[in-house]
Amino acid sequence: MYITQLTSKCLYPSIMSNNTFNYASLLQQRAKQDAHRTAFIYLVDGENQKISITYKELDILACKIAAFLQSKGCRQGDRALLLYPSGIDYIAAFFGCLYVGAIAVPLYPLKNNRRALLRMQTVLHDAEARFILSTEAHLQTFSNRQNILPDETVLIATDKIEDTEISDWNIADCQEIAYLQYTSGSTGSPKGVMVAHHNLLHNSRITQNAWGNNASNTIVSWLPLHHDMGLIAMILQSIYTGAACVFMPPVHFIQKPFRWLKVIHDYQANISGAPNFAYDLCVEKISPDQLIELELGSWQIAYNAAEPVRASTIEKFSRRFAVCGFEKRAFCPYYGMAEITLFTTGSAKHELPQYLSLSTEKLESGFIEETSSIENTRTLVSCGKTLDDQNIKIVNPLTLEESSPNEVGEIWLAGPSKTLGYWNKPDETQQIFHAELASTPGIQYLRSGDLGFLKNGHLYIVSRHKDLIIIRGKNYYPIDIEWSAEQASSQLEPNESAAFSIEVNGIEELVILQTVKRTEMRKVNPSEMVMLIRKAIIEDHDINPYEIVLLVPGQIPKTSSGKIQRRLCRQLYLQKNLKRIPVHDTPND
Repeated sequence: MYITQLTSKCLYPSIMSNNTFNYASLLQQRAKQDAHRTAFIYLVDGENQKISITYKELDILACKIAAFLQSKGCRQGDRALLLYPSGIDYIAAFFGCLYVGAIAVPLYPLKNNRRALLRMQTVLHDAEARFILSTEAHLQTFSNRQNILPDETVLIATDKIEDTEISDWNIADCQEIAYLQYTSGSTGSPKGVMVAHHNLLHNSRITQNAWGNNASNTIVSWLPLHHDMGLIAMILQSIYTGAACVFMPPVHFIQKPFRWLKVIHDYQANISGAPNFAYDLCVEKISPDQLIELELGSWQIAYNAAEPVRASTIEKFSRRFAVCGFEKRAFCPYYGMAEITLFTTGSAKHELPQYLSLSTEKLESGFIEETSSIENTRTLVSCGKTLDDQNIKIVNPLTLEESSPNEVGEIWLAGPSKTLGYWNKPDETQQIFHAELASTPGIQYLRSGDLGFLKNGHLYIVSRHKDLIIIRGKNYYPIDIEWSAEQASSQLEPNESAAFSIEVNGIEELVILQTVKRTEMRKVNPSEMVMLIRKAIIEDHDINPYEIVLLVPGQIPKTSSGKIQRRLCRQLYLQKNLKRIPVHDTPND
């Protein structure tokens, strides 16, 4: 896409004909009132090579895409897959779909491998999508694979749409569904969450209230645009508040984490965030010499979400970057999920992160008991209080009654950010989105599948219900076991461990997958490493793993937000489809 080639001709007829306010009308409004103000800066290389776009230019691009879609027979409610690399083209296509009334289906940039193509086919079939939008270069992925697409699928390279190809068109009235956010499939097959326009506006409002941001702020992001946190918390929040947004491809952060913090420094950004693993990566990969290049005093909101937030991560990051002006009170742990649009709880701005030390033994029995001991203790981080008019209940998943204040239960959610359900899955929608308490029927809640509890109004996450490991009648939370495994040696890769159970001769047994650092592959003694991990697990959890598997890097499947896909890990293990490091250790008998 070349911004310099944009026409100045106004392409849309008039602002939403039914006067319904949504993100389409919001962008049009900004295109009129803030026409020449920069909306987004895209750092192509994560550093210096950049493309900027104003609100007016973004509106024109979206209009061109909307008009072209309509000329190709796109009707209101048709689904369109967005298969773009990170960039401004992605944002323009998303708004082009909103303008014409198509339901966008954001996906990751397609890789020409079997797993990626299979997932794309699964989503294409489930969403019954007629259109695939991308750049001309990226659509070359399909050049030799046309047989994988239905005959009626229309491929559109939005960066090659010419003004001469655009005919008269009519902007669509606002419909209920804005887009489909497909879940990662970490606990099952991908499901399309139906996100309504009012869900987006509500979640944007409560996020703005929590962050206190406005048009004077700058947001920095490397998060994938196909993921709800990258799309809603960064891109849509920028348009909602008028804040400038600087973003880069995720790969450039992964390759060199310093780039993320350097961009925050360069633009004196106020808001940026990521999953927990990203902060760990910065501590590990950014050298002492690089610290002198960073000034992070402007960073007021460093949100941490999408995976378990660890107290050790907050402490290590805060200590490491204090010399750069970073303050620990900037950390804002959040909790949410695609089914609730994005965020539902969060820490208050400028509030120090809150921790709770609990007895591991009691927690494994489902009870909460604070302790001052350093032995057999698990420290949890508060994910803050409910944002505005969201509603949380902690429920016993068996009795469907509220849990007592000292018990762990399933987290149930309600409020205007609760989405409409799963696309074309009425039974699962009924089960997950319309749960009611046995004692007070009438209010319908979303069953999150996560286990946690409330303490003084703060939400604490313990584990995912479906990942819970039960061995010999005792509960084990995989994130605790994974943490113990990772800490057994500095030669092991952090955030690259998976714990799950399998059945052996009718008995549930524990299996641990653990990645070795790439730089340590030739140095590590596999048998000694397995012994170290086994010792750590026995000491910390009083359980002897059935098998500990050392893996080469890149084997642990994760979601786009960095969550470990434990069920898929288990499947790959059982299928013996993992690249192991040979170990003379054998499974326990």
